[in-house]
Amino acid sequence: MLNEELGSYLKQTKYCDSAEPLIKNTAIKITQGFANDKDKAVALFNYVRDNILYKFDYWNLKASSTLKKSYGMCTNKNNLLIAMLRAVNIAAGYGILQVRAREYFGPIMLDFFKKRISEESVHIYTQVYLGNKWIKCDPSTDKSLSEKTAYFNYSTELVRWNGFNDAMDKILPEHIISDSGPFDCIDSKLDKKPKNVTFFKIRLANLYLDFLRAYDKRFNNYKERETAFLSWLKGRDLFLYLYLKIQVH
Repeated sequence: MLNEELGSYLKQTKYCDSAEPLIKNTAIKITQGFANDKDKAVALFNYVRDNILYKFDYWNLKASSTLKKSYGMCTNKNNLLIAMLRAVNIAAGYGILQVRAREYFGPIMLDFFKKRISEESVHIYTQVYLGNKWIKCDPSTDKSLSEKTAYFNYSTELVRWNGFNDAMDKILPEHIISDSGPFDCIDSKLDKKPKNVTFFKIRLANLYLDFLRAYDKRFNNYKERETAFLSWLKGRDLFLYLYLKIQVH
């Protein structure tokens, strides 16, 4: 691909605010001491993967906002990685997976959540132009979440990227409807109001993730995990506990 064709994959956009001083200075600091683009890209991938915790949020957020919050979901984290790559002059774009939402998260999802999400959803990932080719990578699942859940949930197995090969979240082929990209800008998609997303749902889902990270024992089965979460939730948000208990039972 010619340099002029890569130009749009290096530009700042409304949500990919790669020229924002916070983004640029952080990306430069992380990549100091690395001599080539491959090593710089891997360093940025590892930073976003583990320092930006996977938590649910609204998707129409600028990359700089995600960096300040230090958390985000797949769209937020990949948008941040793309912005940081562009900030150090590495061409990067967006990959878009259309997925069967109720299945692709894997066994980690409680039935309560599964019943309340759309049948289909979008999963955003990163494509980086290195070695004269586009390479896929996905920093969505952080190390702390993976360590507590990968033993029972295939999709949260930690993604390790070497800068040479594709490295994606483990999503079963039958749960993928389509895979497209790279796109230089998805601002028009992020401008759209997401369906079925409320502060209430985001808070409940993130409390569940907090619980998974905090729980020190291994679960033997689904029912044990559900019961343990309800018990944990009772001490943190009584309203949500009572609401969820009614729904479960």
